[in-house]
Amino acid sequence: MLPIIEREVVNKKKWIQEDEIGELISLAGSAPGGVGVNAAAMIGHRQAGIAGALPSWA
Repeated sequence: MLPIIEREVVNKKKWIQEDEIGELISLAGSAPGGVGVNAAAMIGHRQAGIAGALPSWA
């Protein structure tokens, strides 16, 4: 799942720089819950604030 997320947000959408995705994944892994869900929430928050983070938890 993580390579797919990386390909989408780094290569296709260009929402995050390639050097930042490693830090985001590490942070997502340290938080309670699934890494994919946490990564999606962090990416959403970065893009649109709280409103961007909420859909990943719904």
